[in-house]
Amino acid sequence: MDRFDLGTYRRPISTRSSETQRWFDVGLNWCYGFNHEEGIKCFEKALETDPKCPMVHWGIAYAAGPFYNLTWKEHGEAEADSATKRCFEHVQLARANAASANEIEKRLIEALAARFQKPYRVSPEEFERWDDSYAAAMRLVYRDCPDDHDVMALLVEALMMRTVRRLWNLKTGAPAPNSDVVEALDVCERSVRLADEAGAAQHPAIVHLHIHLLEMSTMPERGMRSADLLGEMCPDAGHMNHMPGHIYVLCGEYEKAKR
Repeated sequence: MDRFDLGTYRRPISTRSSETQRWFDVGLNWCYGFNHEEGIKCFEKALETDPKCPMVHWGIAYAAGPFYNLTWKEHGEAEADSATKRCFEHVQLARANAASANEIEKRLIEALAARFQKPYRVSPEEFERWDDSYAAAMRLVYRDCPDDHDVMALLVEALMMRTVRRLWNLKTGAPAPNSDVVEALDVCERSVRLADEAGAAQHPAIVHLHIHLLEMSTMPERGMRSADLLGEMCPDAGHMNHMPGHIYVLCGEYEKAKR
């Protein structure tokens, strides 16, 4: 799990264990590259050296839940039952141990609780309401922590999850009904701008999601820089490696797409 080069991104969390921190970072990077199964394994490894770390429990709940390439609708019934139980339980464990968390970690934990409200599968309509609740909660976290790039990435993903692959009207090029794609793009591109102004590296999840936001739009060229950056950012993350091709093919950059 730790033999792969996933790039240099790190997020310090409230733990006294360097091993827990290391495994949390690896797990988070796997999740940002849409490999949630590996992310869970790493978070579980992190628990071995700090079993009460609230952000590791947050990580397991986050990783065990839906993401852009595996929505609730794509879970089978047994799979959804297992996932909701696991997510709910680890959110509650994160809450129970939140006394050791910093304020922003507490906010992230409470926001994720809005995404996993019961320990069992619910109707598709109720799952959609959970997605709406989580997006609303992450908006509030972003309002109060506007310069945190992980918060920005998590908000962008939460907004996208409300209308997966229905971000744009493919005939008109306008945002699709009920889509938050314009808001998500604004947050995404603000993160890019802030990193540039600070002379910092771009956030891997931000440039990844930027491509997803634009891949079905009428302006894929707007994601060209993100594609160029992501191509070398996470060498051993397979999904991240192929994502630039989404933009290159749409923009006629076929030689780049073959890499």
